[in-house]
Amino acid sequence: MYTLQEIEQELGVKSYVIRFWENNFSQIGTTFSDESERAYTDQDLEIFKLIQKYLYEEGLPIEEVSKRLDKSNLKTESKFKLKPAEEKITVPPEESEKEFLQEVKNKLDEILKILYSSK
Repeated sequence: MYTLQEIEQELGVKSYVIRFWENNFSQIGTTFSDESERAYTDQDLEIFKLIQKYLYEEGLPIEEVSKRLDKSNLKTESKFKLKPAEEKITVPPEESEKEFLQEVKNKLDEILKILYSSK
């Protein structure tokens, strides 16, 4: 695994560029170390190198780079694994819309807690 700083040194680009690429290219899976720091695999590094080549050496636009990466079948798995819903939310006819929306909000808050606790 590589840290953000190691990827930055390897590629010779600033960390904000790497984070931008991470956010704009779905082929890169977001992974966090036990210390809640970004961590990257060998596959991520290879994808970053391809992105750099396509953008800087070949001058391709972001959309074209994404298409080429899709064709190459390079992709890393995110460490965030979603669990299937344990229960479905249904709206009983007698329940008011406000109560239903509050229940939805509560469920979303629970999801956020799960996501933040996995970092």
